[in-house]
Amino acid sequence: MGGRSGAVWGCQAYHFTVKTARYTVIFTLLSLMVGLRSHPARARSQDNLPPELKAQLDSLFQPVFGAGLNATVGESIALQRDSARFVFMSGTFHFFAPVRGRVTGALFRGQMTFELAPPTAMERGQLARFTGDSVLTRKLEEVYFRFTDSTFEEIRPHLHPDPAQDRPGSEPPEKYAKRIENELYYAMGSRLLLDLYNDGDDMVFYAGLDPDDDSHYHYLIDPINDEPVQLYRRPPKGDDHAIDQVCSWRRTMRTEDGRTGSQIASVHYDLNTVINEPSRTAVTATLDFAPRRSRLRAVRFDLAANLVIDSLAADSGEVYYYYDNPEVPLNYSAAFPMAGSGGRWGTIDVFWNEPLPEAQISSLTVSYHGKYIMYQFPWGDYYINETTTWYPTHDWRTRTTYTMTFEFDAAHDLIAVGRLVDEKTIGERTFSRWQMDYPVSFVSFNYGQFERLEMPRQEGLPQVEIYRGKNHRGDVLNKDMKQKVGEDITGALALFTRAFGPLPFDRLAATEIPGSHGQGFPQLLHLSWSSFQEQHEGTTELFRAHEVAHQWWGHLVGWTSYHDQWLSEGFAEYSGAWYVEQKYGRNKQLKEIFDGWRQGLLQRGGRAAWHDGPQVAPTWLGGRCSSYDSPGSYYALVYYKGAYIVHMLRMMLHDFKSGSDQRFMDLMAAFVSRHRDGTASTEDFRRVVEDHVGAPMDWFFDQWVYGTEIPRFTFSDQTTRQEDGSYVVSGSIGQSEVTNPFRVYMPITLDFGNGQKSTFVQEITDWTTTFTTPPLPLKPKKVIFNDYDAILSRN
Repeated sequence: MGGRSGAVWGCQAYHFTVKTARYTVIFTLLSLMVGLRSHPARARSQDNLPPELKAQLDSLFQPVFGAGLNATVGESIALQRDSARFVFMSGTFHFFAPVRGRVTGALFRGQMTFELAPPTAMERGQLARFTGDSVLTRKLEEVYFRFTDSTFEEIRPHLHPDPAQDRPGSEPPEKYAKRIENELYYAMGSRLLLDLYNDGDDMVFYAGLDPDDDSHYHYLIDPINDEPVQLYRRPPKGDDHAIDQVCSWRRTMRTEDGRTGSQIASVHYDLNTVINEPSRTAVTATLDFAPRRSRLRAVRFDLAANLVIDSLAADSGEVYYYYDNPEVPLNYSAAFPMAGSGGRWGTIDVFWNEPLPEAQISSLTVSYHGKYIMYQFPWGDYYINETTTWYPTHDWRTRTTYTMTFEFDAAHDLIAVGRLVDEKTIGERTFSRWQMDYPVSFVSFNYGQFERLEMPRQEGLPQVEIYRGKNHRGDVLNKDMKQKVGEDITGALALFTRAFGPLPFDRLAATEIPGSHGQGFPQLLHLSWSSFQEQHEGTTELFRAHEVAHQWWGHLVGWTSYHDQWLSEGFAEYSGAWYVEQKYGRNKQLKEIFDGWRQGLLQRGGRAAWHDGPQVAPTWLGGRCSSYDSPGSYYALVYYKGAYIVHMLRMMLHDFKSGSDQRFMDLMAAFVSRHRDGTASTEDFRRVVEDHVGAPMDWFFDQWVYGTEIPRFTFSDQTTRQEDGSYVVSGSIGQSEVTNPFRVYMPITLDFGNGQKSTFVQEITDWTTTFTTPPLPLKPKKVIFNDYDAILSRN
């Protein structure tokens, strides 16, 4: 739960390390476009609630107006909720009937204004991005409120009871509840019941705003989110499910205590999985956990959609659940189904009849089945639709140990995270047991029929195992692809182990999936079928090495929030390019990668080009970089720009005389060591960088991580022969298209021919910078500015 940020474009950021190979980008983006037109709605649900609790839940999902609760505004009333201010001038509040003794909502009709002034410059900039104004002000005649906080108690004393006031129908307008379901994918009724059940002091507040324009808004404060305050906007154009997350921040009206939204700390999972034909999977998941709050009685978990809950039990007392189960249609007639739920999944809210014991491990067991966890293609390959939500999870940052048992058809193979403890075949069924004793954030598996290749063991590296699908198409010209994949996996492991430090795992399995993307888990890689099909020098190796790099960036060091996901994806992307450089040198393969990053990052064109340029958002906004109008911005700004940020740091630490990257490797290894087995924020990384640079680096992060501008450089140079026969090179470097001059350290290489080169670094801090070299014994044949592609620029 902590960190999940509603249903927004770019929420793929909150799934674990999913990305697309360079040579399959178009296909994946088309798949996402299909997803835009087929987002799921909360069409179905399941529960085992007793009649009284079920009735309460129904009343929360479909509220009715309470008898005698209508009240009118006499004098102007103001309601402050964090940075939002509601001012009611005249009109009537129609409060909803109480549930469990609490009023949980109201419909206001009359004259009022809504003003939102985000607390930070960045969020004000994002508000202007979507609305044109850095402060949102709207006049409204109707607002739909849901709350478990003190809103009713604050407003009611200032109103005039008016039982005679006509009610606007027997129920509030259905459009608001449908918007919450179809746009936010938010189980509002069940979420309110969580608060009423827990009876804490951190409660939900929601306002559905319907101004007289082409958009409408959702203003939400939900304490179980890391950034509780959120504003969403339905764009003027788009399908019925389009939504943009405009703003998000931590609460400003109280002192932060450093808490995340986590309600529990997971300790251990026991996952028992039975795979039956055709593609029908049944799971019994037992979680041992510890409450993080006193008197906790209700907890929300994430779980894949399209499942059937068979049973739910706790180690003590009665326990109930409500499963919000979005219907996620998968187009199985297509060449490849849309991966998982397209960024959407279900939630299962669990209610205990008594508070969970404090400072004590509790246990919860959920049994369920469904055919959507995996899909089988007609030619036999299996595709894991839900690689990270196939078992109930609460906070992906909590590292746990796992025991996994699988039962499956003996004619197939199963490879999972962890070590294989035992495997035996009885008749036509195989039973395997896997153990992951090293705490990790996620586990997954792959299933099918595979050809296995075990690479020669290299000292200090995990054992590399390659699994290529036996049903793989187009084998005639590419029968040695297992070897090529294995060589790249091993080569990347060797480079990253030397640079970042050793892994705690003794094996790494790279497996083929019948999909166009890759995904990295501890000890297990999912690699696209095309990575086992053909070799595009540079991009193919980048893709494979990127997934290997997630063993460090994402697993050994996780990210603290969506703001910091570039520490995983940008780092992995650059690590992959670094491996390409090691394999091919600074040749056309590497140039193609850098050119692709720049082109993808600098392109503009909104939906037509899937990205609207770097100015739309800073890299630090993670998944929120994307929007309905610019859906590819997350990929461009987190992967491409994130990678370039790492490259610029490497170039700042590079020794151009010796060619050594030791200072850069020391930096990255120190970052791993300091945050190993935990999470890191962007500021955590900045502090490590400053330790190794030996100077403040806030200017660098302000320019590239928190900023959106990219400079353009112009160059001029001339070579002058001196009286003593030596040569002097002088020149100037200009920059433009930024608000203030950027500070950069640019390598300039003097090429004397015959392989003789000399590189010096020029600091640039002004609009125009001039330089003059010391006397040179030879005349340079060429002066190369911004060598090594060291600075991200528009030219």
